[in-house]
Amino acid sequence: FYYQSRPSLQIARPNPADPNAALPLDANWGLHPALKDSLYPLWEKRQLAFVPFAGAGDDLSRSHFETQDTIELGQPLQGSRNYGSGFM
Repeated sequence: FYYQSRPSLQIARPNPADPNAALPLDANWGLHPALKDSLYPLWEKRQLAFVPFAGAGDDLSRSHFETQDTIELGQPLQGSRNYGSGFM
């Protein structure tokens, strides 16, 4: 999907000979090469997991900003938001 969606602007497919290529996570997923020394070692040690397509169960808006508020505030979308809750 990534390479089809970004035919002229993309990170190269994983390739050990290319330092600018994506870092392989599995057959379908790769990590940006800038994360080689920070997150990738944790992935290799099985101390890091990625959860693609995750979101709040009640968030059907597909809005990045509403989802970010929900996660950071620890509050559901319905009702008024308490931005002073101190959750995060």
